Amino acid sequence: MFFKAVFSAAFLAVCVNAAPVADPAKTFKFLVDDPTKGKYYLADKGAGTQDISKALTCELTADVIKCGGKGFPGYSGDMTKLAPGATASTGWSIDADGGIHWSAASNMKFSLGINGGTDVWAETCPHHWQTHGTAKAVYDAATPAA
Repeated sequence: MFFKAVFSAAFLAVCVNAAPVADPAKTFKFLVDDPTKGKYYLADKGAGTQDISKALTCELTADVIKCGGKGFPGYSGDMTKLAPGATASTGWSIDADGGIHWSAASNMKFSLGINGGTDVWAETCPHHWQTHGTAKAVYDAATPAA
C-alpha cells in the first residue's frame, strides 16, 4: 500500500510538471531567437522588432494564441508568416520554461525573414533557412510568470 501511494504521488508530480502553462491572465510578448539575426519580438503585421515597446501583447487561451487581439493564420506548406488577423489557428502551447510550441507540424521552428527581412515565420522549411530559431513567451511585468 505504501509503494502504491508513493508511486501515485510521483506520477502526479511528473504529470503536473509536464503540463503547459496556459494562464489567460498572463500576457506576454512573442520573442523569436534566431541564431543568425538575433532576438526580435512580434510586432504589427508579423514584422519583427527589437524594441519591446513596439511588440504586440499576446495571450494564450486554451490552445489559441492571440497577439494584439488577433489570432494567427493556419499553417500552410512548410512556412507561414505570423501576421495576426481574422483567423485563429489552434494547437499552440507554452511550456514551463516559456517556450512557445505549435503542433501544426512536427519539428516546428520559428525564424526571421527571408532575404534579410525580419518578419516572424513559423516554419519547417529546409531551403529558406539553414539555421532555425525558437520562440519564447516573455511575460509582461504586470503579469509575471509563476
